[in-house]
Amino acid sequence: MLFRTLLEQVGGYFGLFMVCSTSGLVFPLPEDVPLLYAGYLLASGELRWVPTLMVGVAGVGLRDVIAWLAGRTLGASLLDARWFRRLVPSRSIDNATRMVRDHGAGAVLAGRFIPGLRAPVFLVAGASGVRLSAFVFWDMLGLVVAVPGVIVLGFVFGEPILDYAFWLAKVLRSTWAVVLVGAMLLLMWRSRQQRARSS
Repeated sequence: MLFRTLLEQVGGYFGLFMVCSTSGLVFPLPEDVPLLYAGYLLASGELRWVPTLMVGVAGVGLRDVIAWLAGRTLGASLLDARWFRRLVPSRSIDNATRMVRDHGAGAVLAGRFIPGLRAPVFLVAGASGVRLSAFVFWDMLGLVVAVPGVIVLGFVFGEPILDYAFWLAKVLRSTWAVVLVGAMLLLMWRSRQQRARSS
């Protein structure tokens, strides 16, 4: 499988950092998958605990800050864009907006543990003017629990949970591919309709 081959080829602490810091941005892969793989490598003796935990937290933390920066830089224009709302369900964006409005920077901590709201909350936090220092503080509180927890799952359950994670990543990748192709076809159809009306 593509993701597994990628993780095996990149390898080591640098590879773990690179995959965690680009997961969901460059690769349609949740950071949980490389973290589970890191736990598997810890069990096999290829990695050591302290540097693995530090690299995992640093990599995922950097990715989260990039999401915050995207929200801060592009703001409401990103959150309101039609193409973005086709990729990220409007309901998730609306829920994330409500969470940040009601709880401020503290929503970052809650968002990390609610499926489907992690990235939207980070983007909305940036777009809503949550300060970087507050964002990093609440994000780190979540990371020091979430990252070791996922790594321990990979360490304890090894190959079976890793196989399931890679299978799930493959399903998600296929789903995203279908969504992207559908969005592109819809945009092309609407563009053709508008040209037909104007001519």
